Amino acid sequence: MSQSNGPLLSERLGVMVAETQLDGLPSDVVEYGKRLLLDTLTCMVGGQAFTARQQAMVNAATACGGAGTSTALVSGEQLSPMGAAMVNSEAGSVLAASDSFFFSHASTMILANALALTEAKDGNGKELLMAYLMGLETACVLNIMAPSNLPPTSVGAAEKRVTDAQRSSASRLNYVAIGAAAAAARAIGLDAVQTAHALSIAAVTAPPRAAPPTTRQRSVNYMSYYPQTQTSMAAAQVAKHGFTGHLDVLEQLLDTPLSDNVRQVDQQRVAGRIGSRWWILEDSIKRYPSCRYVGGPLELFEKIRDREQLTADEITYVGVRVTPLVGNFGPIADASYEPDADDPDTLLDLPFNTPYLIAMLAYGYPPGPEWYDPQKIADPSVRDFMQRVRLEIDEPAGEALREKATASEHLRVAESGATGLVVEARGARFEETCGHVYGDPWSEETRATDEFHTEKARNYLDPFLPAGRAEQLVEHVLSIEKTESLTPLVALLSR
Repeated sequence: MSQSNGPLLSERLGVMVAETQLDGLPSDVVEYGKRLLLDTLTCMVGGQAFTARQQAMVNAATACGGAGTSTALVSGEQLSPMGAAMVNSEAGSVLAASDSFFFSHASTMILANALALTEAKDGNGKELLMAYLMGLETACVLNIMAPSNLPPTSVGAAEKRVTDAQRSSASRLNYVAIGAAAAAARAIGLDAVQTAHALSIAAVTAPPRAAPPTTRQRSVNYMSYYPQTQTSMAAAQVAKHGFTGHLDVLEQLLDTPLSDNVRQVDQQRVAGRIGSRWWILEDSIKRYPSCRYVGGPLELFEKIRDREQLTADEITYVGVRVTPLVGNFGPIADASYEPDADDPDTLLDLPFNTPYLIAMLAYGYPPGPEWYDPQKIADPSVRDFMQRVRLEIDEPAGEALREKATASEHLRVAESGATGLVVEARGARFEETCGHVYGDPWSEETRATDEFHTEKARNYLDPFLPAGRAEQLVEHVLSIEKTESLTPLVALLSR
């Protein structure tokens, strides 16, 4: 990014984060932001499905930081702010069910920082909401300004290597961790100058945003949140106590060579609209605990299943049509393995395992933590159904998707990456096509309703918390700016 004569990017963001007031925000930003916050809390509770992993995170956070005044959700254990943020951010990410801002997922880490630090200072709901909104907007702005990798138009080993290399290079600017540092800065009350330094420090101290692409996951997920939580929160704290960063570092990190496959928006235009053009309104909410790439086919399968009243035993074949963008993504393209119910790391693979996800819907299991029950993973009928599901590469759609991304304001893919679904059952063939999916914010038809949020909260909270908490949580969060303490919120989210 070439420097203009105006303020540096870190300075512009510092002013927005430190000085924006709730009553100065457009009402649609506030209302949608509260629903993103609600959705993220829901996902943090649902992450308790990974029981052993979450307990390991609590144990590690306790060993590293000891006890404190911030809460690990559901268990209710009191940890240091950094420890609680580590635990809650990992819980919010493991189901792959949280937000998707053009296929990036920043909300869980940002809210984890905002919640832990606001609770530690005995802050109120308005302070939590503002820390969260400012952190998420910072991440969104930097995401939009970062290079965009245009989708491939064919599938093959060479294309996969290019796709993997582009994913790795896109991690150069860790906009997720910088957004989390912004949330921390707002939560602890840094001024605009201190905040600019906090963002600059986070930019050079945060680890890579995403791990090198692999077909199968291990305990360290493809996006490892806890180290990013640590460095982002530390960046705000050291800035508070006098540390400074190179304020032009964001411009340096955004100065990326372009090519036929890598494009960038008009960065000066985006920078000039900080604080007036709110990108969080483009953040999608997920219906399914899965990679967004397959959200469209899952939605279509439910539609066909319900319309035709199909049972799993009647279905003989499911063809999931995907663009080359998905066909070159190893965790989805290579999902031909049988999940190992005895390996806890298998759970991290399942958000990408399309045959397994379709099987969950075929047997009528509601989207949520229930899909990650080891008994379901080991169920022979589920494994049998998985053999009937295949990916079908829709190569012509690759060029169309590339053209849409190139023509868009943000140069990004807004659709799910899949194009349709074929189901064969009862000797008949049923087909549907897809583009945008439920939870996308760009139309009334797909925008998530409060009824949806309540249903999702039930699916995610009921297995771990007393009955009725989901409805109480929705009511509480949708008026969170009026609450004088976070104690009631934390109590709703603890056993």
